[in-house]
Amino acid sequence: MSDADFVETSTAPHVQPLADQGQWADLVGYWIAHQHAPALDAAITLVRDRARSGQPSWSALASFLEDVRSNPLDLDRARPLLNTEDLGPEGTVAIVLALYFPRVALLEAAELLPRKVQDEALRAGIEVAITLGVVAGDS
Repeated sequence: MSDADFVETSTAPHVQPLADQGQWADLVGYWIAHQHAPALDAAITLVRDRARSGQPSWSALASFLEDVRSNPLDLDRARPLLNTEDLGPEGTVAIVLALYFPRVALLEAAELLPRKVQDEALRAGIEVAITLGVVAGDS
């Protein structure tokens, strides 16, 4: 078992196995897909454990994920300054997904917004789709 054992398997049967395998990027993806906070907490715990090794990329990533947890809908969040080569392609995609999560959430709620704002939300959604397509192609 990992240090992320605090995740109860009864509430999220997929979270604990990912935590046990050290799959922090998959846990971020699980949080985005299911809005299950323990998945993001487990990802942060795993990243913090790696940050203790002294690699700056992991410390910057831990700070970024903690910021995501404290304010998940921050539209002004900046991409963290880190060497994504240390994180691998899955890590890079997880960062981009977390970075663009607020825009995707806005897009999902576009029909509830005033007509004038809907256009902005849809344009932001197109920008996200293009960016994610580029990142996926680079991975």
